[in-house]
Amino acid sequence: MKNNNKRTPGRPREFDLEFAQTAILDEFWTKGFSATSVDDLSKATGMVKPSLYSAFGNKFSMYQMSIQTYCELAVKKLRPHLEESDHIRNALEGLFSGSLDIYFGGKDAEPRGCLLSATAIAETLNHPEIGEVVQLQIKMMHEDIAKCLTRLCPNWSEEQVKLQTWIIVSSLHHLSTSARVGMPRNELEESVVSIIDAVIEKCDLEQA
Repeated sequence: MKNNNKRTPGRPREFDLEFAQTAILDEFWTKGFSATSVDDLSKATGMVKPSLYSAFGNKFSMYQMSIQTYCELAVKKLRPHLEESDHIRNALEGLFSGSLDIYFGGKDAEPRGCLLSATAIAETLNHPEIGEVVQLQIKMMHEDIAKCLTRLCPNWSEEQVKLQTWIIVSSLHHLSTSARVGMPRNELEESVVSIIDAVIEKCDLEQA
């Protein structure tokens, strides 16, 4: 009797979806879109190219998926600090510490900064749809921080909230770039203390 369990031609190999998505994200996050080849993605995931295309589409589709995965990771890690903290210092310490965790990765990982500022922005000229995603994520970050400041610094005017929000978001972008180019985390943490102290001082003065 013939064995009918033999894989038929073109049948996608079984794979761990979460592992594959993370591996694809890591490749793009480290190298960027243009410098990452499909061979790189195939090797990272352990999937042959036909299975890779079948599961995730073409290279650009995989990059779009990686941006979505990254944004979901960032929101899950950072938003609770802004929404649940009962003091502005706790909220900002959580926001900045969580962001540095993302920018620097794990213990043995190479610092990569923010995926959006490190790789996605460079693709916006050739792929306007990527620019739209980046704009949306920046807008969401502004809104989340502004809501937090409005809640925890109730005496601030709308203009003061807007200004401090811009300062915080700009600081996060600077930290991302600094991490990407190799600045030590401890040096960036010292800068974070100064940034938070400046915001706290402003908030305390307004509420005194």
